[in-house]
Amino acid sequence: MNWLATLGGFFAKLTLSYFGLLLHAIYAISFVGGLYIYIMIDYFLVTENFSNQNQHLSNSVSLVVSSLPLFGLFCMGIYSLVLLLKVDEELDARKKA
Repeated sequence: MNWLATLGGFFAKLTLSYFGLLLHAIYAISFVGGLYIYIMIDYFLVTENFSNQNQHLSNSVSLVVSSLPLFGLFCMGIYSLVLLLKVDEELDARKKA
């Protein structure tokens, strides 16, 4: 699903499609952002024993590192929303002129 939403958002950015940008921003901010926030909350609430100094990553750290692409998709959703607002301002300015 993320692949389809990312490709759709990329195409919407290229064509400046109003509804495409809106759908991509809603999906990326709500679903992907919500999942990423859940991962961050899980990371900060999990208590681990740091007295054992092994030379490997804990499960929580590896989950956070592996979820960094989700953070990129979340940022793309925010960018889609900003671009949507700029397109809306441009359309309003053209209607007034």
